[in-house]
Amino acid sequence: MGLFDLFKKKEKSEVKTNINAVSHVKCGVWHQYDILLSGTIYGWEYILNWADYMAASDMKQIDLVSLADPGSGDINITGEFEQYLSIKNMPSVMEEHSTLGLAGTGNMSRGPIKIVWFNQTKMLRIFITTRNDEFILKYVDTMVKRNFGTKDQMKLLATDIKVEDLILAASGEFVKQTTVKKKGSVDISADPEKYDAYLKRAASRLTIDDKKKIISLIESDQKILAVKICKETTGEGLKAAKDLIDNYERYITV
Repeated sequence: MGLFDLFKKKEKSEVKTNINAVSHVKCGVWHQYDILLSGTIYGWEYILNWADYMAASDMKQIDLVSLADPGSGDINITGEFEQYLSIKNMPSVMEEHSTLGLAGTGNMSRGPIKIVWFNQTKMLRIFITTRNDEFILKYVDTMVKRNFGTKDQMKLLATDIKVEDLILAASGEFVKQTTVKKKGSVDISADPEKYDAYLKRAASRLTIDDKKKIISLIESDQKILAVKICKETTGEGLKAAKDLIDNYERYITV
């Protein structure tokens, strides 16, 4: 299964919310909601602070804290959390990872809930055991505004938001991207020759110093950080940056 369903950008600019779009899919006993936020891309340090906030403000009980990277399984770091009682102070999170997961019993959900943050994206994934679209919208807005425990918790930013405007039914394959594609746009990665030329142009924006730093990170087994730097210096999305790093011997040479 891919990362998230096709997202559709809100056309009503007058409606203000922290949420761009949401998709839902049933996964066994869980209802999975993939959320595309409307703000800026968030990074690792922001995720750590956000996870600590959620652990303190909404979780009555923490059952699981986990890390994950592409091509590898989840790393259970719950024991470490129980020792430090703070996610951002744990040694295992000093190096960036692709995702951070936090699961337990939520105050607002009144039951099991799991939150997954995707590093260097606008994406958020939430699992609950009962489908409740309106709850998810209000919960995410409260998360972003950090309004738990206030009179404004579980309220949307705008009173005229309709649930059906933001919730999209699961259909087709998940789209692996962090931004919304424009209507009629073409996925260049589907054409190997054109995509190869595209990656070469992206790599040409790297300076010699950039390349040396990236290669050094790759050789010291810090691939996630190498992808981050490649993404920032080339201005490309996460997929292109990762493909450049995965094939650095072809594209990133000094």
